[in-house]
Amino acid sequence: VLLCFYGSSACIGFTAVAMPYFFKLFGRRPDSLDDAPLVDPNDPGVLLLSASSAFAASLGLSLLGLFLSHVTLIARNKTTIEANYSGTSPYDLGARRNAEQLFG
Repeated sequence: VLLCFYGSSACIGFTAVAMPYFFKLFGRRPDSLDDAPLVDPNDPGVLLLSASSAFAASLGLSLLGLFLSHVTLIARNKTTIEANYSGTSPYDLGARRNAEQLFG
């Protein structure tokens, strides 16, 4: 659970820091008549930064979804197999006591 939280936080944080450079790559100069980009699109560093920020964003969102699904499983005290069963879990003690039981 903590791995998913820290991983998604790191990926989304990296994406937030890299977004200004990503927008500069696809932005245009307002005073230019030829629509020249703000940075050189052929620069390998810029391309690497934009590709890595897109990868980090997708990985961060995936880990965030995994984190949220595990938090709901912890709150209901269910395993992934029991998640598809209908009805309440006989082991459900409430969200706080379930978390205390799991984390100690």
